[in-house]
Amino acid sequence: MGYVHRVLVVVAILTLLAALLAGCRGGRGEATDVAPVEEPPPGPRTERTVLVLCYHAMSPGAESTYDVPTEDFAEQLALISDEGFESVTVSQIADYLDGRGDLPDRAVSFTFDDGPESVLTESKPMMAEHGYVGTAFLISDAVGGEGKLDWDQVRELQAAGWEIGSHTSSHIHPTRVGEGKCREEFE
Repeated sequence: MGYVHRVLVVVAILTLLAALLAGCRGGRGEATDVAPVEEPPPGPRTERTVLVLCYHAMSPGAESTYDVPTEDFAEQLALISDEGFESVTVSQIADYLDGRGDLPDRAVSFTFDDGPESVLTESKPMMAEHGYVGTAFLISDAVGGEGKLDWDQVRELQAAGWEIGSHTSSHIHPTRVGEGKCREEFE
């Protein structure tokens, strides 16, 4: 296994762990049980595995915890593309799980948290070279803020086939604040 492939595998594993621990799957805390489906969904369905990658910002030579160097991202995209992966949005995954759609044999979902401007200026053009789209999870109160996407840029992403989702209104961490603050935030 080559170096790049090993790095990609490690990144995928760490991304999944980070998603479980840091909120890419909807928040911190214990997983909740899901009721089993009593009847299989209508129509034929093939079991699929989806590679889900969670990113934040991109920049050349990035060194911050949440920033990915664009050169590394370009290498990851090339490898994923060379391996025959096709991008899907989070809604396509949800539709598949609900029995309302199918997924490609080699599906990858690119997600981006917090709405940094680099999603449009760095990530989108690099992904478009491979025919990929992603899902941007925005902090709605931060849209238009310094270094963040504004609403026109959000519409530009959406027009390019990207999906837009919520990453809370203020990026509050409900498990780190008292009940009163959570009630105030969500009322």
